[in-house]
Amino acid sequence: MPSTSERMQRKDNPAYLAESSAFGPEDDRQKMLEERATELARAYDVLRNSVERVSADQGIGAILDAFLLEAMSFTGAAGGEIFTVRDGFFDRTVCVGQDGRIVPFAEWKDEPIYIESPTVWNRDPASVSARLMQTVISVNGIDPLASWWPAAHAYHEKRGHVQTWNVPFVSRGQLMGYLCLAFRDHRPLTEMNTVTLTALAQQAALAVDLTQIAAKASDAAIASERAAAAERRAETLERLNRIMQNALAQLTEDPVRDDFLAQSLALCADQLGAAGVSVWRRNPVTRVYEMAVNVECDAARASASAHPGLDGAEPMVPVLEPYEKGKITTHHASQLFSLPASASYADYIASRDIQTVMSVPLFLGETLLGLMTLRFCNDRTLTPEEEDLVHSLVNQSVLALELTRLSRSARVSAVLEERRRMAREIHDGIAQAFLGIILQIERGRQSDDIAARDARLLDLARHGLADARRAVEALRPQSLSSHDLPRAVAQLLQQEVSRLGFTPVLEVSGQWMPLEADRELHLYRIVQEAVNNVASHAHATELRVEISSNPDEVSILIVDNGVGFPASAPGDRGFGMESMHQRAALAAATLSVLSQPGRGTQVFVAADRRQGRFAPRAA
Repeated sequence: MPSTSERMQRKDNPAYLAESSAFGPEDDRQKMLEERATELARAYDVLRNSVERVSADQGIGAILDAFLLEAMSFTGAAGGEIFTVRDGFFDRTVCVGQDGRIVPFAEWKDEPIYIESPTVWNRDPASVSARLMQTVISVNGIDPLASWWPAAHAYHEKRGHVQTWNVPFVSRGQLMGYLCLAFRDHRPLTEMNTVTLTALAQQAALAVDLTQIAAKASDAAIASERAAAAERRAETLERLNRIMQNALAQLTEDPVRDDFLAQSLALCADQLGAAGVSVWRRNPVTRVYEMAVNVECDAARASASAHPGLDGAEPMVPVLEPYEKGKITTHHASQLFSLPASASYADYIASRDIQTVMSVPLFLGETLLGLMTLRFCNDRTLTPEEEDLVHSLVNQSVLALELTRLSRSARVSAVLEERRRMAREIHDGIAQAFLGIILQIERGRQSDDIAARDARLLDLARHGLADARRAVEALRPQSLSSHDLPRAVAQLLQQEVSRLGFTPVLEVSGQWMPLEADRELHLYRIVQEAVNNVASHAHATELRVEISSNPDEVSILIVDNGVGFPASAPGDRGFGMESMHQRAALAAATLSVLSQPGRGTQVFVAADRRQGRFAPRAA
């Protein structure tokens, strides 16, 4: 490839011809020399400015912006752009200029020429690079662009450009990018333009090359550090995962165990190297925090003071509220004693040589439940992995506090439910027995058979006493204790014959397979309530009970031919109807009651065996 000076001296070089024709008679030489001196001075200023910008260690974008403006100003170009190349392929459009200014990215980013540049270039990168590097500067009209790059042709035509100069940036024998200058007129390429633009291009190539080398080195360093960090993070996360798995395994074994949170705190404190961890429960009314759990990891130091919050002796005033969800607040030694605190807390901090205290709020949704504090005997900061561990511990603390609250609430609910169950048992057993006695006494007033009446009253009283004893002892019908559900229902119907005035019919289909004891009890009570309603209100002459059993379901149908009641009435029939629906829900069964005035009543209950747990009855 010929050198720059050789190419400039060729007779067919436009710059050479232009310079040769410019020298005319002797009286014009002085003028030409003055113009040349002025042009050299301008070129010197351009190069000096570009060198200063490179030396100023500006970013590559700012450097190339300046190169483009200098080139446009020096040559009188109407527009221009600088493209960079990486490893032979188009990299990106760095800057665009038009009419003496750098065009902001937002104004040119959607131009088709710049969107299509990578596609056009990368079709044949080697050919494009070779063509650009053939000459120092190539001068082209825009018309040829129409055939192979329509978007570029349209771009230049729209702006009145008729000619382009393309200046390659070459470093270490590789194409690093190029400068394209666009003109609104055809103009010759002078030697001064060539020399100046070539010098600018060399500086630009050097800047791009150094930037790419630095980027590659940085990428390699970053990749290496990321790989090392990923390995460290994987090891840490594996340890943390084991800790979380152990804690959750403990929770699975016993969801309401009192030491679950303490075990989790101890495991994580050991991982973090903390001297102690505490969880405080917040009183939403007083905004005072009471200690729920405290773990000291250096318990062997017998001389150290105990935490003042232990045993509820000294609650903590929320000096830092409002807390920000997810934020870990850190106080170091120099700040600890400036916080409002009790003398006993200051003694505790001093005796254990605490240097850092971290506080993390415990939120459930938007509700502040409490606070977790971690204490360290060194000036401590947390790594991202350790912060993840703390946040996991926060989640477990919230879970533990909520489980404790729900456990307490469940105990209260259990007491209330037991009271409701007692009410049902008294109603279904003892109350019905006394109701039967009352009915027998009223009927006995109209009967002359006093002995028979007394016998029935005695029988009812005995059953009432038996129900009372059963309610006190186990709240379970005695007949169910010794018989399966069909036999217990049969015994119940036999006992009600005297109250009904006729013998009810019991039909059992399918081989009986026992349900859980509690479910059988609830189904029995539903039958008992339905039969009691027939005896008390229906004035029926027929009653039929059908019990069906199969591997999937148990169903019971109670049908009478009594007076019935309107569809709106069941909810107004007192505790009995409500008790039947409650029993069905507790038995995981469905209950329907159909009745019309004068057409009797049907009660149907069905229990899906899959909703419960199959438990064979003990012999």
